[in-house]
Amino acid sequence: MNVILIGKYIKILRTKRGLTQGELAAHLNVTDKAVSKWESGKGLPEIESLLNLADFFNVTVDDLLRAKQESNSHTEFLYILDASGSMYGLTDDVIGGFNAFLKEQTRLKDSAYLTTVLFNSEVSTIYQSKDISSIMPMDRSIYRASGSTSLLDAIGSSVLSLSERAKTTKVMVIIMTDGYENSSRLFSRSKIKRIINMKTDDGWEFIFAGANIDVDKVSESIGIRKNRRVQYKSNPESTRNTWKRMSDLSLNYRTTGNVKIEDD
Repeated sequence: MNVILIGKYIKILRTKRGLTQGELAAHLNVTDKAVSKWESGKGLPEIESLLNLADFFNVTVDDLLRAKQESNSHTEFLYILDASGSMYGLTDDVIGGFNAFLKEQTRLKDSAYLTTVLFNSEVSTIYQSKDISSIMPMDRSIYRASGSTSLLDAIGSSVLSLSERAKTTKVMVIIMTDGYENSSRLFSRSKIKRIINMKTDDGWEFIFAGANIDVDKVSESIGIRKNRRVQYKSNPESTRNTWKRMSDLSLNYRTTGNVKIEDD
């Protein structure tokens, strides 16, 4: 019995009904703190509450205790990629790394969906929750490096967008950049940190890979955990190697649901 998965399942059932924790608590005649405790995996509902939960959501108690998360039968990936002017000399390496990633993902037969967002002065979504096995290779008509670095706007807009449509809590967000934020207009660091902390609490995984920047300082400022950070060098070999690491992380996450970043 996995208390954390049970909590995530209760949250999925609640959010699918469009209920707040307080509204669910009122239906069950418990406190909103009790619902929060269940969903965070810090405790299990009492037997009476389990029965009431099962009746309310039209599932069985066995479904609840086994965390039968049918909506978690697939994985969602969100890749947020720097396409600012400083990436121009690495264009072919980014394209090659992305295409190798796509090819490697076809090794698995489970369901996985990919959203890919490019950012420079603007934020552009090139794939939105698309079956990863059906995505065509990237080329220079898609990836064109130019402009400045609206990193915060890319993270904020894409994470919130995916949060609205994702039907799973098995979500991995990978952010890759080779420069500091310098042109976002909609999101502040503090707002991004709140969003990432909220989604991390929901079970999402966030990986930050950076070059030419203080990765620890930037990651800390936006809420990325210490064991989810990767520093790489802004050159072809390191860029290709980093893409390989991200692909391996993605494969492992699809098969195990776990993340382990080995030190260089």
